[in-house]
Amino acid sequence: MRLILSVLRPLTTVAHLPAASYYLIIMYVLAIFIFAQIYYKLPGEFYHGTTKYEPSLKDDAAQIRDHLRQEIVAEFLKKNGTVLIQSEGWKGDISKTEMAYFKVDDATISFRLRLTLLRNDEMQARTSLTASWPVEERLIVGLPPNETYLVPLSFSENKVFPNKAKVVYPYDGDGVGTVPTDTVMFPLSRPLYGDITGFWNAYNKGQPAHVSGYYARILYLSAMTITTVGYGDIVPITPRARLYVALEAILGIILIGLFVNSLFQHRRSDKRGNAKLLEELLDTPLP
Repeated sequence: MRLILSVLRPLTTVAHLPAASYYLIIMYVLAIFIFAQIYYKLPGEFYHGTTKYEPSLKDDAAQIRDHLRQEIVAEFLKKNGTVLIQSEGWKGDISKTEMAYFKVDDATISFRLRLTLLRNDEMQARTSLTASWPVEERLIVGLPPNETYLVPLSFSENKVFPNKAKVVYPYDGDGVGTVPTDTVMFPLSRPLYGDITGFWNAYNKGQPAHVSGYYARILYLSAMTITTVGYGDIVPITPRARLYVALEAILGIILIGLFVNSLFQHRRSDKRGNAKLLEELLDTPLP
């Protein structure tokens, strides 16, 4: 029973707040969402230092792996008219490949395909193809009307596939530019290319404007700013962003001050009303 009363006591206090206090609470909450919307429209102007450690980024990487595998299979089928791979007496089905990993570092985006192969329908083997492309020197060529981007994939050594280009290779480098002979020009759809570059920016630059959970991060930033907590995991890096953050922090202090003042004035008026009532009772003659 005491526990229930302890929970209900603050609610009864809130119920007796003056009207000005309610308005200030509403303004305070609205300010969080308004500034969050402003920050949301400033992609690239905030540094998120903990993005690479968040679980949501791992989920994004898993989705990219799945979409990348699907596009590799689709392009292989489009180029060769079949999903069957044949090389050095080995046969395999590219539609049954697995994407072992997808990762990024400061200068490279890479992934690994894992394939199961058969020889003479008896011997079975598993092999991997590791491909990567440099971020700083990536070659982007638009292919209208499908809005496809060509990226230069460089493959690591693989004894089963001496000509690795034949495995995931729908286009050659002719007419595209100066491309090394051991490089495959692989097309990526615009959405997938955007997801990959967005992931790279989030992981390496701390700018997750194009990965999942971005609005939640910005809303969190706004709440931490207006309450002047400021953990420092998300910080503004441009003068404009710093100005908005400063304005929100100042506004938060002003609103809290006005709220406390309204409570004080309400309490003060209650005391005056009680004193006046007591005075009137004392002046009233007994019957």
